[in-house]
Amino acid sequence: MRAIAQYDSSRARILTDFLGSYELVPGTVAYAGYGALYERRSWDGTQLLQGAGDYLNTQRRLFFKVSYLFRF
Repeated sequence: MRAIAQYDSSRARILTDFLGSYELVPGTVAYAGYGALYERRSWDGTQLLQGAGDYLNTQRRLFFKVSYLFRF
């Protein structure tokens, strides 16, 4: 298991990543992960203001990968 959170103060955003892996036999691994991007945004009624207001979830990603080692 791995979790990472990165804060970018120049763009007022937080990037979070979570990764889990499971090794069934040596060389055969399954990975599952999730990532999210939170940006500071607010709406003033006419336009979107970057770097002001609350942190909002703007992007999400989910992935799954299986790696198999074949020996011959």
